[in-house]
Amino acid sequence: MRNFDGSALGLRLQIVLRRWGILPVLALLVLLLGVGAWARLLARPDSVSASLEALLLQRKAELRTARASVSEVPAQPASHETYALALGDSAQVEHYVNVLFEMAERSEIQLDTGEYKWQAERGIGVDRYSVRLPIKGSYVHIREFCERALIALPFASIDQLSLKRETAADENVGATLQLTLFLRSPDVRPASGLEGNRS
Repeated sequence: MRNFDGSALGLRLQIVLRRWGILPVLALLVLLLGVGAWARLLARPDSVSASLEALLLQRKAELRTARASVSEVPAQPASHETYALALGDSAQVEHYVNVLFEMAERSEIQLDTGEYKWQAERGIGVDRYSVRLPIKGSYVHIREFCERALIALPFASIDQLSLKRETAADENVGATLQLTLFLRSPDVRPASGLEGNRS
């Protein structure tokens, strides 16, 4: 067996690089690597397809098991009482408004007044109490206030939020937040003094 001569190989590489340039040599190396990888895959197609087929069969079995477990659970439609318990209590409207003002204070939001409107939904036992709040603060604090309000009052929805910045350099944003509180219809309406502006 002939001894390996590293210097001769290095010299041949230098000659090839000078004659052809670096880009053609690199392209040839990439081509050779690609051909080698392709030949390697061709040498074992059965093992690759077998493993993919086994994985597919396993996923199908998991899907059948999941479908069977779902179909075993009897459908239990929510009763009217369960639905009603998820709503707010119409007798606590004043408390809910105070909660909004507390959340604004905790979130460092400027909130002085609000507009309120009661809407009775006849026949379904649900009333809507619309709250419109002009607020001011940083965008981060306004977002925090919205999150806190929805956590504290899970029967509320944010219907609209409009933001307005006076100048590009202004850190505070003026906003109008429109919420709706979904409440169980009361036998006796709360005092009408709640409707209108709070100052």
